[in-house]
Amino acid sequence: MPIYDQPEPSRDSSFFEKVSPFETATAGMNSDAMDSMASEAKKMVESAKSGGFRVTENAAQPIRDALLELRNDVEKLVADINLLSRRGPSLGEHDYGRAMARFQQQALVASDGSPFNMLKRLSEAIGDADKALEIAINNYREVDESTKDALRGGR
Repeated sequence: MPIYDQPEPSRDSSFFEKVSPFETATAGMNSDAMDSMASEAKKMVESAKSGGFRVTENAAQPIRDALLELRNDVEKLVADINLLSRRGPSLGEHDYGRAMARFQQQALVASDGSPFNMLKRLSEAIGDADKALEIAINNYREVDESTKDALRGGR
């Protein structure tokens, strides 16, 4: 029966060379979709800045509340992944354990498509969407005030 606290050294030391941390970390994620979402959020901000859309505070507030809650959840995940990557797996101080710890850290936080970096980008896109809504609310207020002023002046 094998003893698991001291694993037998692998005869194939090229395992880590064959498996890319980027591929492992992004297996369930689509970087193109994340790029598209971030780009669309930035376009929303630019559209709002140029007066491209307006929204009432009553209409936007539930969306902003949901975005804030989502962003808080994402930021918690970012912190958890960061903490997890610093601890590394508790597989022991042998070569295999240290190699797995390095591999996990690379897969979790270091590569461009890592969960850590993807979640950071998601958080930024959420922030941009919220900023666009804030600007759109201000746009609505400005139009509303100028309409009120015009109606008052016309009497």
